Parts: sequence; C-alpha cells; structure tokens
Amino acid sequence: MFNVDQLVLLKDFYRKKRKGGKLDSKYVGSFKIIRARGKGVYYIENVASGKVSRAIGSHLKEYTTVVHKHKHQVNNILEFFVYY
Repeated sequence: MFNVDQLVLLKDFYRKKRKGGKLDSKYVGSFKIIRARGKGVYYIENVASGKVSRAIGSHLKEYTTVVHKHKHQVNNILEFFVYY
C-alpha cells in the first residue's frame, strides 16, 4: 500500500526484450504517487517528465536511497577516511 506523494519505482517489463536488457535494472523511475484508486490501482507521475500514467500496485516498489537507508554507516566510513 502506497501513500499519495510517496516516491516509487515501476517494474520494467520491456527490459528482457531489449538487446542486453538482461543486465538492466528491473525497475525504472522515479515516480510520485498522485492518486490512489481502489483495488491497488495508482496514478503515478514521472518526476523527470511530468507524464501521468496508471499502474498496478504489485508493479511498484518503494523508492529508497542508499545514503538514507544506511546514513549512520556512511558517516562512520567518512569519519574513518578523514581521520586517517
């Protein structure tokens, strides 16, 4: 379940059809949820282009950044390199 204004990634169904697509990322994006409809249907907006499209919730994944997820570990690593 996603909330309005939450950032998500969309599953890329065309990656296996492209030459070399097997090594590409499984998800594309980032998209912003602009409206939630019943039964897991969402209206998403492409952050880069502003294009609005419809997507099923099972094809979406929460957008997280590595720095946000492991901020404490990154700070410890940076302090280590500054110290030495």
